[in-house]
Amino acid sequence: MTAKQPAMGRLISSFWACLGLGVLFSSAFLAMLMRAQDRQDLFWSKTDTIALFIVVLAIAAFLHLGYIVLLKTIPARVFNRLFHLLFVVVAFGLIQLFPAKVWTTVGIPPDWGYGSILLAGLGLSALSASGFLPNARIVLWKVCVAMALLYPLLFGQLILKPSFIAAADLDGTIFEPHGTTAPSVVIFVFDSISMAQCVDANGEWRPDLPALDALCAESLYFENAVSCGVGTTMSLPNFLFQRDPVEFNCNAWNDSWFGINPLSFTNGILYSAKEQGYHTAAVGAYLPFSQMFYPLLDGCLEFPLTRFVPPTSFAHRLANSALSILAYARGPFQGSIVAGIPRLRWVPTWMSERYFAQTTRQAQAAIETHLQRMGPQGYFFFAYMAIPHSPAIFLPDGQIDSMLATYETQLKYTDNVLGNFLEVMKAQGTYDHSWVLVTSDHGHHGFDLSPTEHRHVPFIVKAPGSQCARAVRPSLPLWRLAPFFQNIFAGKDVASCIRALPVPVGLKNEE
Repeated sequence: MTAKQPAMGRLISSFWACLGLGVLFSSAFLAMLMRAQDRQDLFWSKTDTIALFIVVLAIAAFLHLGYIVLLKTIPARVFNRLFHLLFVVVAFGLIQLFPAKVWTTVGIPPDWGYGSILLAGLGLSALSASGFLPNARIVLWKVCVAMALLYPLLFGQLILKPSFIAAADLDGTIFEPHGTTAPSVVIFVFDSISMAQCVDANGEWRPDLPALDALCAESLYFENAVSCGVGTTMSLPNFLFQRDPVEFNCNAWNDSWFGINPLSFTNGILYSAKEQGYHTAAVGAYLPFSQMFYPLLDGCLEFPLTRFVPPTSFAHRLANSALSILAYARGPFQGSIVAGIPRLRWVPTWMSERYFAQTTRQAQAAIETHLQRMGPQGYFFFAYMAIPHSPAIFLPDGQIDSMLATYETQLKYTDNVLGNFLEVMKAQGTYDHSWVLVTSDHGHHGFDLSPTEHRHVPFIVKAPGSQCARAVRPSLPLWRLAPFFQNIFAGKDVASCIRALPVPVGLKNEE
C-alpha cells in the first residue's frame, strides 16, 4: 500500500491483502483438511469445501471492512503509524503454520514458541516505526497481496479430494428378502471395549453389566477373541471383508480405499449375505460404510463422528467451518485461540459433546426402529455405535453429565443401550429366531493395556433358539469367520454353523 496509488487501486489491493491474511489465519484448519484421516473423521464433502472457502472470504471481508473504517475515521498520520503493526498481525497468522508438536520436538514449550513469533513481530514493528526498516511494511503488504493466490490454489486442491457422503436411506429400504428363509443376523459392534473391562477379578462377567451378563448366559462367549485391528479404521473393514490384518494393518484412512472393490472379497460377510439373497442394512459412524461396501448394502445410515453442529443444511456447514477455524486456530496460550478467552474456552468442547450426544441418540433410535421393522428371516443388520468411546458424557441411565461421566459410566450406559436393543427384538419375536452377535472393534485406548490386551475384545454369539451357551477359551481371530457366516447365510443348522468356527467349541451332543 502506498499513498501514490489511486483510491480504487488501494481498495482492491487492500482486499487482496486481507484475503491473503484470511487464508493465513485459517491455515491451521486448512492444513488439517489436507490429511485424509482428518477429512474422514469429519465426513468432509465438496459442499463443506465450498462452505469453508465462503467463510474464509467472509473473514477477508471483515478484515477489509476494519481496514476501511480505520482508513476513513482516523488521521492519516495515526493510520500510517498503526500500519507498522502489520508485522504483529502477520506473526499471529504465522503461528497457525506451526503445530504444537514442532516445538515439543525441539524441547520448547509451545507457548514459548508461539510467544517468540509474536515478540519477533512486535520487534519488527518497532524497527519499522523507528525508520530503521523504512520499506519493510510495504514489502510485507505486497507479500500479503501475493498470498491471496493461495485462496484459489487451496480451494482447487481441496475440492478435488473425494467426498465423504453420509448415507441417510435406512428407513426407506425395508423389503421382503428374496431367495432365502435363513435366520436373520444382527451384529452389534460397540467402540472401545476390552475383555479386561467386561470381567471382574475372578474372570466372571461383571454383574453391573446386566445385559451382557444375561446374553452370555444363553450364548457362546469367546474369552479370547482377537479383534481385526488396533483401531476402528483398520478393524471394521477387516472384519466385514474378513481380511487378515497382516495384509491390511493401517489405521489411518487413505482416499485410495474408495477404489477398493468390495465384490472382490468373496469371503466377506456382506458379500456372503447378498449372495444368499439377504436384505442388508447398516448403521454406522466415522467410516463411510455406504461408499466402501456399495453395492452390498441395501440401506445405510451414517453419522460424521466429529462436528460442532449436525451438517443437515448449508447454513450448518457454514457454521461448522467458522467454528472449526476458530477452534483449531493456535495462539500464545494453551489450546486453541478461544482457550485464551475464559468465557469461550469450553464452547468448542461443549458443542462437540452435544453433537456426539445427539448423534448417539439418533443412531440408537434408528437401530431400534430397524429392529422393529425387520423380520426373523433373511435380514442382515450391522449396527455400529461409537460408545463407550470418548467423549465420556453419559451416565449409566443415559443422562448427560460431562463432569460426572467417565469411561465406566459410559460402559454401563452402553450395556443399557444393548439391553434396549435386545428387548426390542424380543418384543418383535425376532430374538429367539435370529443370530445375534456382539463385539467391539478394539479395546479402550485410555487404559494401560498391552497391544495384545488392547485387541482382546468380547465376542458373543447367540444362536437361534439359544441352543448353545458356554464359554470358549481358545483364541479366536475375528478375521477367520468366513466359513461360519457362509453356513449361517446358507441356512444350515446351528450345529453345522458352530462347527465351521476356526476353534473347537464342543457342542453338548458331541461331548
